[in-house]
Amino acid sequence: MIKAVLKTNGDGVYQGFEVSGHSGSNERGKDIICAAVSSIVQATLIGIEEVAGINDTYRIDDGYVKCDIPSDISEKQSLQVQTLIATMHLGLKSIAMQYHNFVRIKED
Repeated sequence: MIKAVLKTNGDGVYQGFEVSGHSGSNERGKDIICAAVSSIVQATLIGIEEVAGINDTYRIDDGYVKCDIPSDISEKQSLQVQTLIATMHLGLKSIAMQYHNFVRIKED
C-alpha cells in the first residue's frame, strides 16, 4: 500500500508531504501504480528545485519520500510550491480513485 500524507497548516497551505510504501500490484519494475506515483512525486520535487528554486527540502529512500517546505521562502516561491503540490495532490487523487486498494491519501 502506498500512503501519501499531505501536510498543511490551519489555512490549507501545503507545508510538505510524505509518501511511503509500495503498491504491490505487480513485481518490481512492472508495477504501473508505483511508477505513476513515483513519476508524479519526482516531478513535484524537480519543480520545487528547478521552478521555485528551493533546494534541500527532501529525503528519498526506497519506497519513501519526505519533503518539508521551509517557512522563510518568498511569496513567489510559496505560490509556485502551492501550485506544484496541489497538482501532485490532484494526480495522486486520480490514481487513488482508480486504484483505491493500493493508494491512500491523507491530509494532515
